[in-house]
Amino acid sequence: MKISKMQVHNIRSILDCTINMADYSVLIGQNNVGKSNILAALRLFYDKIKFNDAEDFPKIQTTDNESWVEITFSTTESEQALLKEEYKTADGFLKLRRIFKTDNKDFPIKASNSNIFAYEHGVLSNRNFYGAKNVSLGKIGDLIYIPAVNKIEDITKTSGTSPLKSIIEFVVKNIAKSSPAFTKLQQQYSDFSRVIKDEVTSNGLSLSSLTNDINNEIQSWGISCDIDIASTDIDTIIKNQIQFSMIDRVIDSKVELSNYGQGFQRNLIYTLIKLSTKYIDHTPNISEEFAPNLTIIAFEEPEAFLHISQQETMNYNLEQLSRTDNMQVVVTSHSTTFASRNIKDFDKIIRLDKSEGKTTAYQLSHTDVEELTHENLSLLGEIKRHGETGTISERAYRPYKDKDPEAPELLEQESFRYLSWIDSERAGMFFANVVIVCEGATEKAVFDYLLSTEWGDLKEKGIYILDAMGKFNINRYMNLFGKLGIAHSVLFDMDTSEVQRVINQFIVESRNNFTRQIYHFNVDFEHFLGIEAPSEKAIKPLNAIRKLVTGQVAVEKIRELRTVIESLLREGIVREIHGEIE
Repeated sequence: MKISKMQVHNIRSILDCTINMADYSVLIGQNNVGKSNILAALRLFYDKIKFNDAEDFPKIQTTDNESWVEITFSTTESEQALLKEEYKTADGFLKLRRIFKTDNKDFPIKASNSNIFAYEHGVLSNRNFYGAKNVSLGKIGDLIYIPAVNKIEDITKTSGTSPLKSIIEFVVKNIAKSSPAFTKLQQQYSDFSRVIKDEVTSNGLSLSSLTNDINNEIQSWGISCDIDIASTDIDTIIKNQIQFSMIDRVIDSKVELSNYGQGFQRNLIYTLIKLSTKYIDHTPNISEEFAPNLTIIAFEEPEAFLHISQQETMNYNLEQLSRTDNMQVVVTSHSTTFASRNIKDFDKIIRLDKSEGKTTAYQLSHTDVEELTHENLSLLGEIKRHGETGTISERAYRPYKDKDPEAPELLEQESFRYLSWIDSERAGMFFANVVIVCEGATEKAVFDYLLSTEWGDLKEKGIYILDAMGKFNINRYMNLFGKLGIAHSVLFDMDTSEVQRVINQFIVESRNNFTRQIYHFNVDFEHFLGIEAPSEKAIKPLNAIRKLVTGQVAVEKIRELRTVIESLLREGIVREIHGEIE
C-alpha cells in the first residue's frame, strides 16, 4: 500500500490543495510558502501531532469551518482482499478522510476516536474506519518525521523511543530468542537476586533487615512490603546497559557525537532512519486482517549542512529507499540540487507558492508532460504554416519544410529537453520571485554581473536570469512556467528575418497567466549597449563582460538597462510587447 493522492483542506496556509504522491515526492519553493504545512498535514493524519484550532486553522478567510486531510491509498490485490467489504473498490484505491474540525453533526468528532472516515461504495461514511482509534490508526501504516533541525540525542537515545533503539531492540531480541549466553545471564541474575537479599555487611546491613524494619513500623496497618531485585530482561538491558558511541579511526578513541559537525550528524540521522525500516519484522501477513506494512519518511530540508556532492548522494539514497516495497519518501527542499536531480520524473516535483496568505501547489501529471511536449513543438508547426501559406519565402522555409512537429522522433527528443537543460544552476528558476527569460548567454552574463555589483539592491527582488539558449526555446520555458506557476518576463532581440518575425509574434502569443512583461531590443543586445558584437558567437558573452568591466559601456546605457529590468519586474499580465524608443 502506498499514498497515491493527498488533499488538504483548511490546514494553516492551505485552504484546499491536492497533490499526487509518487514513491519519492519533492516539495520545492521559496521560504514560507507552505512546504512544512504539507508535512504538518501528513503528521496530523498519522496522529504524530494534535490538531490545535488556534494554530492549525487558517488565519485567512475560508469558505467553510472544516479542517481535514484526505488520503487516497493504492492497494494491492491481496490487501484489497483483506479489506472489509464496504471498503473494497474495483480500482484498488482506499480513500480515507481524517476530520479535525466540522460543523456537520453527521460527523461527531471526539478525541477518543480516530475521526478517520472511509469512502464506502464511493460515498464518505460517517462511521470511524475500523471502529476503535488504535485499530484504525494501525491500518494506515506509519510516518517517520525528520525535522529541519533536531537533536542528535533524539535519534540515538535508548531510554525512550528512537530509531536507534528500534534497531537495537530488533537485533538484540532476535538474538536473545536462541542465545545460550542470554539464558545463562538470566539464570545467573536470578541467582544473584535471590542471594543478595540475605547477604549482610560487616556492620549488619542487609536487604532482609531493611524489609523487616519497614514491616515492623507499618504492621499495625495490616500491610507488609517486600524488596526484590527484578530479573533482567531485554528491555532493561537496552534502556540502561546499551552504550552507543562514535570512534574516530584516526586517533582510535571515542568522541562525543555532539563534537561532530552538523553535516555528519545529519547523515547519521538519515542512516539510522533508513536502517530502522530495514530492521523490522518482515514476516508476511498471513492473518485475515487488513494490516498494510507502509512506512512514510517525511524529511524536511535533507540538504541542510551538506555540501553539493553530499546533497547529491543524499538525494540518490532517498530515491533508492523510496523504491523499496511499502516505503515512501516525501521531502521539502530549497536545494537546486534536489530539484534538478528529479527533473527526469517531473511528477515527483511539487512546487509550492503563496499569495495573500494562501498556499497553492503546482505539479505536472503524466498528461501535462505529454501536452507540454506537443505545445513546445507548436512553434515549428507555426513556421510550417507560414511556409505553406507563402507568408515567408521558400528560401526561409526550406530548413523547416521536412520537419513534422508530430513525428515520433521529434516528440521523443522533445521529451528529454528539460532533463538535459535544467541543471543545478538553472534549477534556481524554481525558487525565484520572478524569472527573466533572456535569449542568450550574453544577456545572462551581463545581468548576473550587474546584480552582483552595481544592482545589488535588485537581488532582494528574488530575480533569476535564465539563458534560454536561443529565441527558439523561449516559448518552451514560458509553457513550463505557466504550468508550474512561475512568474516570468521575457527579453529578446527583435531581429528582422522572416522566420525571426514569426518567432517574435509566437513568443507574444505564448504568454500565459504568469507572464508579466515582454520586452525586445530593436536590433540586438550589443546594439542597445552601444558596443560592437564579435563575429564569433561563442565569445559574445566574454566580449560584453570585458567591455562592461573596463568601462567601455556608457553609464547612461547601464541606467537604461536597469530601467528595462525594473519594467520587467512589474506585476500584472502582459497586454502588449514593449521595446526600445527609437
